[in-house]
Amino acid sequence: MPQNEFLSDPTHVRAFTPESFALYSKDLNLLWQQKGCANSPLGLYLDVDFVVASLQLDLDPPWLARLRSGKMTEQQISQAAAQYNNVIRQFRIRLVARKPSAPGR
Repeated sequence: MPQNEFLSDPTHVRAFTPESFALYSKDLNLLWQQKGCANSPLGLYLDVDFVVASLQLDLDPPWLARLRSGKMTEQQISQAAAQYNNVIRQFRIRLVARKPSAPGR
């Protein structure tokens, strides 16, 4: 697999991170509004409400090897992922849509 898979593949148009999906949570949108945060309230704009139900990070093989060998801790890997590209190969995110109950149910 090539380095910079996302950047190298022209079919990949947008980069989504777990934080991207928080923008679609109405609870978080309302909290941010109350606090005066500048986060985009996409859940409110689009009238959708999602919550991240599960998250799995797939590490790039060299980083996974460092973690498994004990050369790096999970905290060190997280710090590296915040600083460098190609630490996390992909995210596996399961979103759950929260829908209001229908009247009369």
